[in-house]
Amino acid sequence: MQNTNLAREKIRTAKLKTPEHYEIEESAVPSVADNEALVKVEGCLLSFSDTVEFLKESNNGHTSSFGNFGTGVVLKVGRNGVDAFGNPLKIGDKVVGIKKKNGLVDQNSKTWYSNYIVCKANYNLFKVNSLDLDSRLIMKKVLDVYGEIKRLSKMGKGKESSVVVFGSKLEALLVTAILKAMDFEKIIVVGANEEELRLAKILGAKETVISSEKRGIEGIQETIFRDLGDRKADMVLLCTSKVISRTIAKRFAISEGCIYDLSYLINDRNEKIHKYEDSYGTHKTSFTEEEYKDCLAILETASRKKLPLYRLISHRFSLDQIDEAHWAGIREEGMLIGIFNR
Repeated sequence: MQNTNLAREKIRTAKLKTPEHYEIEESAVPSVADNEALVKVEGCLLSFSDTVEFLKESNNGHTSSFGNFGTGVVLKVGRNGVDAFGNPLKIGDKVVGIKKKNGLVDQNSKTWYSNYIVCKANYNLFKVNSLDLDSRLIMKKVLDVYGEIKRLSKMGKGKESSVVVFGSKLEALLVTAILKAMDFEKIIVVGANEEELRLAKILGAKETVISSEKRGIEGIQETIFRDLGDRKADMVLLCTSKVISRTIAKRFAISEGCIYDLSYLINDRNEKIHKYEDSYGTHKTSFTEEEYKDCLAILETASRKKLPLYRLISHRFSLDQIDEAHWAGIREEGMLIGIFNR
């Protein structure tokens, strides 16, 4: 029934035509080749790199680099239609746009800033029928964080470890929710914003500490030590770019504890993850099938534990409001910004 109505539909695509302004272009819904799929776009996350391009006085016009992570429902699929990892696709499957390991991405793909998109299914799509829309939409952000947390947790004492998270913005909140989904219980979040700290508590923090504590660093230490039973933490994770947090981090960890700087995750920066005394890995830009499956599993766990990750999408705009969405990003409002087709 969905396919019958497509003859009357138009693809509406937002393209950046001039600085600070997208235009909506319409075109006919194309046919689908054997290895392609037509997807009805439900949503797309606004990316930091797109906002940078939005402000440039000139751009190269290659809209394939815009809106490169979205999610939707398969409406048509070619005879050889499989997702990026060989899973058969069928009409009605929920999919996310992906980047594969070693950069195997269809560079000619259309933007997800659209109501429909035709993708080379075996390069660009991953089937995720078990997730709701918001969980699918934040999958890329969770991918950025989860692999590192999984790896770092092995450096500590496992799920029994006590963890102090410095920061209370998006990346810190994601770290908190992922730790909770991984069954960590002793999570303390230190941040400057009371509203963000309330959300950290909802997403799994055992306790939160306001960084503007009147007694300064000593007061923060006393609060954390009391919450951990008069001992320091097994792990300290820095999810803020503030230099002061790096300077004082060792005061909160046991002598053999792990201290990691995860601030490279902020604003899509491609920086090294820094372990005190030596380097440890780099920020990934593409992912393997195993990593996608691990991410899917942790999102399913978060859903079962009723961790409201949807609250990380603080701003929701329609496709026709895409200029306004970029300005919200420029003003650094909220956390994640989504473009939705309702």
